[in-house]
Amino acid sequence: MLNRLHFLNGLDSVNMLNSLYLHRLLQKDPPIELLHIASVQTLMLFWNSHSRMATGLAILELLFKNSCFGTHPDPIQTRTHHPLPHQNSNSHPLGRNERGSRGIPYKTKEEDNERGSKGKWCAVRGREVLGLGGKEMLELGKEYYFIKDAAPLHIAMYPWFAMGHLTPFLHLANKLAKRGHKISFFIPRRTQAKLEDLNLHPNLITFVPINVPHVDGLPYDAETTSDVPSSLFPLIATAMDLTEKNIELLLLDLKPHIVLFDFSTYWLPNLARRIGIKSLQYWIISPATVGYMASPARQREDDMRKPPSGFPDCSIKLHAHEVRFLAAARKLEFGNGVLFYDRISVGADLSDAIGFKGCREIEGPYVDYLETQFGKPVLLTGPLVPEPSNSTLDAKWGEWLGRFKAGSVIYIAFGSEHSLQQNQLNELLLGLELTGMPFFAALKPPIEFESIEKALPKGFKERVQERGVVYGGWVQQQLILAHPSVGCFITHCGGASLTEALVNRCQLVLLPRLGSDFIINARTMGGKLRVGVEVEKGEEDGLFTKESVCKAVKTVMDDEIDQLGREVRANHNKVRSLLLSNNFESSCVDAFSHRLQDLV
Repeated sequence: MLNRLHFLNGLDSVNMLNSLYLHRLLQKDPPIELLHIASVQTLMLFWNSHSRMATGLAILELLFKNSCFGTHPDPIQTRTHHPLPHQNSNSHPLGRNERGSRGIPYKTKEEDNERGSKGKWCAVRGREVLGLGGKEMLELGKEYYFIKDAAPLHIAMYPWFAMGHLTPFLHLANKLAKRGHKISFFIPRRTQAKLEDLNLHPNLITFVPINVPHVDGLPYDAETTSDVPSSLFPLIATAMDLTEKNIELLLLDLKPHIVLFDFSTYWLPNLARRIGIKSLQYWIISPATVGYMASPARQREDDMRKPPSGFPDCSIKLHAHEVRFLAAARKLEFGNGVLFYDRISVGADLSDAIGFKGCREIEGPYVDYLETQFGKPVLLTGPLVPEPSNSTLDAKWGEWLGRFKAGSVIYIAFGSEHSLQQNQLNELLLGLELTGMPFFAALKPPIEFESIEKALPKGFKERVQERGVVYGGWVQQQLILAHPSVGCFITHCGGASLTEALVNRCQLVLLPRLGSDFIINARTMGGKLRVGVEVEKGEEDGLFTKESVCKAVKTVMDDEIDQLGREVRANHNKVRSLLLSNNFESSCVDAFSHRLQDLV
């Protein structure tokens, strides 16, 4: 069905033919038809909208001198609210906004142009299909809101030097570059080659190689956390601190509008402010985790046992061993004499905004809580599902998985940097054996073993050789999770792995590693969302058994018998449908892009 909006009279002049926003709309499928009626200088837009983002939108440039702008009731899902319009006068051609609002104060075009903006100014009527003439326009004027169609941004990115951080930042860079933004991506020099294939827009995403300064105690060729044991991660932070002067020179030369930085470089907001650049602290962990952990009032171990006051999900409970670990982590010195917690909190306090991977449909209450806690905008990028891989699954693994019926194989992986202790590896593998199901385990060996093969329980390989694989190398996780034979994923609860799993049909077994984001992710996924089942662990020691592994797997795999398994599968299907729904992620990224433009 074609949606039609007429804007007649009541405007000094309408001319959007050079609008960047219109140009973008014309790239959509199906395209917009334009009819320009010269006698009344009217623009008529037609399009068939199948997106929640643009149903019934009409956009036109307003050339009123000193017009103000706003975006309420949020027709393009920006979730920013601006007062409108023009002082307190009812004489403005489009009336005045009488609804409550919060957020960025309204600004005039002249004020914005002084800051170097070359964007267009547009009006939005909301989502209803209306025919408007001059009289009706004035009567409905208070429901009009202005959006700014800004020119593309130049965005700098400086992630924490870990593959599990560099990769999500690059996923976001790809999404923003697809919308015309230019990205300068700071990356360790020798690591650049590992990510070249993931750069889908090399014409807009430029890798800026960073020479990692040597720090006593680090191997001379170490650049990322993948190159060293976890005990040396603080030295990576120290090395990144030593790049501050180099980063300043690069930012002065590149002149981006905004820099997105990770938890570690707490000094970047002050640096950016000195040279006139906005900053956004971008987290690859969830808003729920930051809300639970980084609330300024939580200083003692007892504070960590239950959610902070006002936290949206009061069902989250931590085990005694988790409380001890997380309380100690807040006091951990993490490079250059700086506490781990201070790196997090100082960066959040000084940045212009905070960003997360996620969507309001799932993360909304946590976002509202964080905006209250930190007193600044919290932006969401959407789920950032990785683009479909152009490669095919390694023939060796494709043939092996193809031997088993649909949804029958258990896949196990704990990320590129995490390894289990020997006793826990044994319990995990013996638990898989107990299930009687086929499995594919991609695991790093315990630190005291040279290879995963040497760490296997005695006789294990021979007992499971027809139905089980334990592999210590890198695998194509995204393709494995999408394979029809894979029906279950035992995960350490890293954010990227959870997203990859939620958009596929495999059921989640949650076995979080000891770390704030993994623990809170597990409680959220297994509790409030109930899209997975967590493996039971000891309250004090945090150890799991082969029986608890087997029980969790059978719960999600034998859903015809287990009521919890049926509930988990149904909830997973609902979340999957949401994340993969038509234009859902695209509208989220569009909203993030618009809010970045508001910031600068």
